[in-house]
Amino acid sequence: MKALIYPKHLLEAKWNEDITLYHDGEADTPPLCLRCGQPLSRCLAENALSRYIDVNICGRCGNDEGMRDYTGDRLPLSEWYAVKHGIVKMPDTDTDDAVLVDTCSFTSVFEQPRRPTPLSSRGYPESQLCFFRSDHNGWQWHTQWFDCREKPRDKTLLDEVDAFKLGLMALPEFKDLYTMADMCYKCAERTSERTEFNLFSETEHFYVWIRMITREKDYNLYTNFYYKSSDPAN
Repeated sequence: MKALIYPKHLLEAKWNEDITLYHDGEADTPPLCLRCGQPLSRCLAENALSRYIDVNICGRCGNDEGMRDYTGDRLPLSEWYAVKHGIVKMPDTDTDDAVLVDTCSFTSVFEQPRRPTPLSSRGYPESQLCFFRSDHNGWQWHTQWFDCREKPRDKTLLDEVDAFKLGLMALPEFKDLYTMADMCYKCAERTSERTEFNLFSETEHFYVWIRMITREKDYNLYTNFYYKSSDPAN
């Protein structure tokens, strides 16, 4: 299973199409800046390389990104012109890829009755199968798995959970705590705590909530798996 961060992968794919308009570094009709919607320079070299993703943006946007980096007020990718105006959008067809988004589509999960467990005084939603918790010690991730209910008899469900975990940790954004934090400011849902962020995803049988804590010397990553059916066939 491959994990993709929305809308990063779509913006980069769109730029790979747009750059074909440049021949020998020049374009008769330059494409629009994916960040602001204004035309790029006809000369490719006069445009700026985004600090966020592997695309070229206009010079004005390049300057704005630099100033925002300095102040810490980074513009999320979801606010880019190409996303807000539907130039890039989520594909309609189902794939085996797990797309990570900054908006939760399964909020009803958190309204479910909670199963008592010694791991938590509040318990866990009845559909939660398991979660893994990871911390980064400056060199590598250390991960622990926790079961929230009896494991399913169908091994393919456990394989699906393992495949998601492998796809997630294979992303360059999860190479270390620094790259994860950098991604959070660009692509993740922000919370009332400035060092905590969320991403959400789905697989064939699970909803997935990824909670990311960017503080050093803390548990930095919680990935929670919830059955799409609260009473799955075990």
